[in-house]
Amino acid sequence: MKYSILADNLRALREKKGLTQAKMAQYLNIAKQTYSGYENRVSSPDLQTLVEISKILNVTTDSLLGCERQRKEIDEESYLKLIEARNIIDNIIKEKK
Repeated sequence: MKYSILADNLRALREKKGLTQAKMAQYLNIAKQTYSGYENRVSSPDLQTLVEISKILNVTTDSLLGCERQRKEIDEESYLKLIEARNIIDNIIKEKK
């Protein structure tokens, strides 16, 4: 169950595109069993393969990993506070130089 978000997203997006696991494996130049392992929570792709998968499925790596949902859940007030904190940190760093 380690890779459940990634696995679920890979399967859903692949099926939405009308692709088979065999076709994905062919595009990635890997064995079908390897790709199947990604969707069946046996293993996860390395970074380079993850980027290639995102290109094939026309999505971001963040969305494959489930990070996009987390970002969208941040309300506007919290986002503005984060930006303000970042600006303060940037100014402190500039002052120390």
